[in-house]
Formats: sequence, structure tokens, C-alpha cells
Amino acid sequence: MAPDLSEEGIRRWLGVLPADLRACLGDEAALPDGAAAALAREVSDASPALAARVLASDPGAVLALGRPRRVRLMAWVVRSALSEEGDENLPGSPVPPSATAALSELLGEDEAGEGGRSGEAGRILFEDFLAMARALGPRLGMAVVNPGSIARGWAAGVGAGLELEDRVGMGR
Repeated sequence: MAPDLSEEGIRRWLGVLPADLRACLGDEAALPDGAAAALAREVSDASPALAARVLASDPGAVLALGRPRRVRLMAWVVRSALSEEGDENLPGSPVPPSATAALSELLGEDEAGEGGRSGEAGRILFEDFLAMARALGPRLGMAVVNPGSIARGWAAGVGAGLELEDRVGMGR
């Protein structure tokens, strides 16, 4: 099911996001007029597989959608690709090729897969992707490096040091 891209739907979605992500996305919830509104309706009616082609058709309208709406669309396309893979997509599992392909197509990645961008819409979406990555970086870093992980590392280091002292006869 396509995401609700209406002004109310985007406001509701922004309202459940953590503050750091909301700050990255901004608060552009108002549905733009004209071509952007038509593009939003067309993407909502399209399948996730067709979304990249629909978005590539009008870069100006893609820009006018605003970052929150564009990120919501990218998330929908990638989530739809993950859903097609089935229940084996547990946290920590490798990202399946279909989700990678869906995101690469949305971002306009070149055929060689070397990070080149084809098309203005792909460049716009890639900037949105980078903004999300920057916003998520500290959050992900704290999931790995936090007081608990530091304490476990310190304890393991002290334990290894004490064990080594015992082996070489330096223990008490």
C-alpha cells in the first residue's frame, strides 16, 4: 500500500519520528500545487517497481515534493522490495538484492554501480539519502559505542590483562 502523501499524512508521519530525524527532514508537509501534486498522486497509484520511473519523469516536481515526502517515498519503495523477499529479512540480515536494486534505481545509480548519478531526480533523491545517513550516523554510533559496550570492553580488557599476569607469574 502506497504511503499517505497528503499534508495530514506527512504531518502524522513526521510526528512519530524522533526529533533528530524530523530536524533532518524539515517540516515541509504542505502538498505542493501543480505538477508536484500530480506526481505525488501518480506515484501513490503506481507500484513500487514503477515509482523510480515515475519520479524520474519530472525532476522539478520531485524537488517540489519536499524532503519529507521524497524520503517517505524512498522508504516505501525499499520496504516494498524487502517485503517481496519474505520473512527471512530479520534485523542484522544482509540487505536483499531486490531492495538494493530498488534503491539504486531510485537514486539513479549508473549502470556500472560506481555511484554515478543519471538524471536530476536521482541526484535530488541521493541528497535526501545522504541527509538521512548523516542524521542516523550518531544514533547508529551510539547503538554500537555506548556506556554498556565500553564497560564490557573495559572488563574484557582487564580480565585478559589479569589472565596474562597469572600466566607469566605476575599475579598476586
